[in-house]
Amino acid sequence: MFSNSYKISFKGARVPVVIELCEVCHARPKFQDPTGFKHQYCGKTCARNDPYKSPTANRGYLAPQQGVPSRGTAFVAKAQSRPIVHAQQTDKCELCSVQPGTRGTICFSCDQLVKIGPQLQELNPGSQDFKTVQADFICKWKSAGSHPQLEKVYAVLPLQDPQTKFLRYRASKPNSQVARSYYASQCICDFGAQVSLLCNIKACGICSIVKSSFQSFAFGARFNSGRYGDGVYSYSNPAMADRFATTSESSPYRVAIACDVCVELGQKGIDKLGKGESIFVPHSDGILPVFILLYRR
Repeated sequence: MFSNSYKISFKGARVPVVIELCEVCHARPKFQDPTGFKHQYCGKTCARNDPYKSPTANRGYLAPQQGVPSRGTAFVAKAQSRPIVHAQQTDKCELCSVQPGTRGTICFSCDQLVKIGPQLQELNPGSQDFKTVQADFICKWKSAGSHPQLEKVYAVLPLQDPQTKFLRYRASKPNSQVARSYYASQCICDFGAQVSLLCNIKACGICSIVKSSFQSFAFGARFNSGRYGDGVYSYSNPAMADRFATTSESSPYRVAIACDVCVELGQKGIDKLGKGESIFVPHSDGILPVFILLYRR
């Protein structure tokens, strides 16, 4: 990469640097971001209009906002990033493992993608927070078989809007308490096994729920249906939630969500709280995803 407009040949003659053009329009120069990396495109329009950008190649990790790259179509060309990482000139991004970490421990593309939805933070297995989550998960697991092995825990750092709605919902229920419950659904992406990003696959229940804070379920469903009507059904016993856990064949983990749920004492649907029965809330504002749990049985 040349920082000047000209380079010096061996004979001392000044030779213009060849300008690399956008791979889509082939008319404007490729954009170079503040980190010094040169993108494949001249700007967001060409990045959005790239005819060779395939959702299949991205394995479903599509950018939920126009102009923001996904895991498979990052701003930094693979031809530029991979040799740098493989040569160990810089640490690889801890999320995509392809591009250099230019934003702390993650790359520019993943940094932009993470900012769109709720952020996730993996807990250190030796930390007190991890041990607290693990103790509750194991203690409340009631089934005939052996206890599962909790492998990974990701804290969900919610956006302000869902958190505000949860606090407002709780304030409207004076005779209520916040309980820990568990929810499981199909997780058809390789979350936690390949990358630690929430996917955009509509059929992926876990990622849909965490991203929307229970406002959207797998296949775009707006609520669960059950014996108490439409709403959200979670469980105080994680083994009960585990019945609904489905993961892809390429993932070694089962996935569940640990939630904070606002319940009213004596309310229909929660009078058996703590006995493994379902905990029902009629509105998504009454439940908040707190941790994503990856475990083995």
